[in-house]
Amino acid sequence: TSSEVPSGYAGVSWSAPTYDATVVEVSTRDDLVTAAKAGGKIIVVKGMIDMTGGMLPSKGGDTTTELDDFVNTTTSGAYTTYSAWKAAYAAACTLTSDDEKSGDYNTGLYSTLWALSNAYKSQIQLVVASKTMIVGADSSSGIKGANISLSGVEYVTLRNLIIQDAYDPFPHHEVKSDKATSDGYNAQWDCITIQGDTSHVWIDHCILEDTLTLDHVYTSGVASDDYKEKWQTYDGLLDIKGKSEYITVSYTKFKNHDKTSLLGSDDSEGNDASSRLITYHHNYFYNCGKRLPMMRNGTFHL
Repeated sequence: TSSEVPSGYAGVSWSAPTYDATVVEVSTRDDLVTAAKAGGKIIVVKGMIDMTGGMLPSKGGDTTTELDDFVNTTTSGAYTTYSAWKAAYAAACTLTSDDEKSGDYNTGLYSTLWALSNAYKSQIQLVVASKTMIVGADSSSGIKGANISLSGVEYVTLRNLIIQDAYDPFPHHEVKSDKATSDGYNAQWDCITIQGDTSHVWIDHCILEDTLTLDHVYTSGVASDDYKEKWQTYDGLLDIKGKSEYITVSYTKFKNHDKTSLLGSDDSEGNDASSRLITYHHNYFYNCGKRLPMMRNGTFHL
């Protein structure tokens, strides 16, 4: 019910939000985006809503007609298909190329890469306002291909949702000192990103999962195992960063993912046990690689 108080840290000083009188039922991307941005609503998701507009492929690294059209339009015809872009970008990279941010080791396609990435972000990011509850209508309802973004908000509840495939077709090449631990081509988007000064968030009885496998490419166009790197199209399932606190994740399934759940983006973020108060309880991690979760600087119930 709308007056239910969360368990764990999210329930500390919980003040039941006042919602608009009308429950909003949504079954399309545009209606979901509008309702989530407005805030103050109980949003009931009916069926699986595809935030990508058909750009989500059936296999990692593959394409769709919609994704080809997106690449063609965004690059003004410089690359007419996604496959052409992918091949060109891999060939433009070396093992020491770093396109994470502007700098000395950028490829010649740095600007095009980030134009594609930012345009894709505008399509798939679901910005959720304060005092919003999003709940699945039934056990087959949810959101796919989205980055659900909670930033600087409070009193947000996500329940009974299948949240799939925060898929990034435009990963950037990244370098670490140890190539064995490098992500190669690194993705941007999480299924759920909680950041900024966000508080009182309850994620309950959800399923967070990948359904696509990773692809590999030959960096510099060299067909050798020394140049074969991950075309990493997934980042996290649930990442909590910044000053976010009073958060509970309960009875949620994390499935088929590598970098599963990160709490704190680096070692300097948050510096004592009074910040980032987070509870994870009765969750299930199935076929997950790491970060189950990975925690930095705070107080955690697990």
